[in-house]
Amino acid sequence: MLREHPYIQRARITESITERGVTQRLIVETDINLSQERNSADDKKLARLKSYLTNLAMNDFGDFSEIEIRPYGDQDDIESECAA
Repeated sequence: MLREHPYIQRARITESITERGVTQRLIVETDINLSQERNSADDKKLARLKSYLTNLAMNDFGDFSEIEIRPYGDQDDIESECAA
């Protein structure tokens, strides 16, 4: 379902254990321009993606409690997660 969305290039769920319990975060990578300098078309795409992901969370599609949208192919984020 996630892989079929046109704005989602890659998705995964990460878990972190805190004193409050286990937190599961859905991390979505997209090729939409996420910088402050994006145009109105990118704003519309990002709004549609956020709406789609929010609906998934509200309809209990997965057990994630947080959503993070990242630029696709951001190697720094991938390497920092692998090192943790």
